[in-house]
Amino acid sequence: MKNKYLLITFVFISQLLNAQTYYWVGGSGSWNNLARWAAYPGGPGNAFTQIPQSFNDVVFDNNSGLTTGSTITLSTATGSNVTCRNLTLSLKRIELLQN
Repeated sequence: MKNKYLLITFVFISQLLNAQTYYWVGGSGSWNNLARWAAYPGGPGNAFTQIPQSFNDVVFDNNSGLTTGSTITLSTATGSNVTCRNLTLSLKRIELLQN
């Protein structure tokens, strides 16, 4: 039983350590494009080696380079989902469309 609690604690702590905040930069683009993900607002893209995962926070803010008509394409492999832990949309104006 002690080993079970130790394993659960280890998994929880490793998730916390892996949790990072991804900031969208560079305007329109694909969610899967690593060049669009920065480690801080308005920072350079390619800050990460993988797209956001279920344990990462994602921020779209006024440093994201999005303007009227900008599009972010959420494309994944068939049967998978785009996921993140928290999604922050702090833009002056945003319009969400589903096709």
